[in-house]
Amino acid sequence: MPVDWTSSHTRSLHLPTLNLSEKGANDNLNLDLSDDEELREQLDMHSIIVSCINDEPLFTAEQVEKTRKEIQLQLYYTLDSCFCLSKEGGY
Repeated sequence: MPVDWTSSHTRSLHLPTLNLSEKGANDNLNLDLSDDEELREQLDMHSIIVSCINDEPLFTAEQVEKTRKEIQLQLYYTLDSCFCLSKEGGY
């Protein structure tokens, strides 16, 4: 049998701690719904993603792989020249 949280002893102990009252859920609701549309537009994930895509150019897999290989070669030559310099220095 499921526990009825609304009538449980545990809930009655939590109410004072959480500063909750026994009022109904719809009592004294003063909601300002005028900003809902603006908030919805701000949180629109599609427009956020599309705006990010438009800021940066998209690369194909081939372009990414070519760039990765170029970086790897630059690193290899840099490390190789450092290794050669250290051998010449007598280390």
